[in-house]
Amino acid sequence: MDELAGLTPNEQQAVRAFVARVRGEYGARVLLTTLFGSKARGDSSHDSDVDILLVVDSEDWRLHKALRVLAARVSLEYDVLLSPRIIGQERWAEMRHHRFTLYEHVQADGIALTSVG
Repeated sequence: MDELAGLTPNEQQAVRAFVARVRGEYGARVLLTTLFGSKARGDSSHDSDVDILLVVDSEDWRLHKALRVLAARVSLEYDVLLSPRIIGQERWAEMRHHRFTLYEHVQADGIALTSVG
């Protein structure tokens, strides 16, 4: 897929697997998935992690933990370090309203992963 062209083939497979599993296990609870950071900008090094933003329906610690565990499992399977940043939709809206740096970077460089799979 073109949106993942900046990733290695193994990273592409890991991202696709992670997004597919997130959809399959958590469906409507995950509202947005976006690749961001150095991999999205195209200025990563060989040891850079793969930053993925997940905006979720609520700040539920159980959901956050489950998504982190899922990312860790996929990371181990593909020997790729997936680094999920999980944010509740209300907090994301506040970040947007106050123009937080993370929000600005995701808007500038982020690659939507909702169509990846």
